[in-house]
Amino acid sequence: MRLAALYGAMVILAMTTAAALAEAPETPSAPKISSDRSPLIVIDPGHGGRDKGARGPTGLMEKTVSLELSRQLALELKADYQVILTRSDDYDVDLLQRAAIANQSKADLMISIHTGSGFLHRTDGIVVFYHAPL
Repeated sequence: MRLAALYGAMVILAMTTAAALAEAPETPSAPKISSDRSPLIVIDPGHGGRDKGARGPTGLMEKTVSLELSRQLALELKADYQVILTRSDDYDVDLLQRAAIANQSKADLMISIHTGSGFLHRTDGIVVFYHAPL
């Protein structure tokens, strides 16, 4: 059930952010999406290959969960947006390569999916990091 809630929150966040970018006023710090194309979202499933990420209590690996969530999110978003995954299977993608994919494709939004872990098992929630241009 937690995975479904996380997925739902990710879809809402991605769609809201992409819509806000499309309507953002054109200023040096707020990029405007070109009106002659749908917004392009790059989804980056965290970890992969030798980098397993966190291991859940059942042994489920973060790289597996992040890839599945990314695939589901991509399917949901493809109705309204162009979507690129930085990896489509279980293989290594260098951190710089992940950023290069977003930069070279001129992505309007990049979402990196991680399911993480912590030492306080009674806590849960979603953490969102974003980069605001200077």
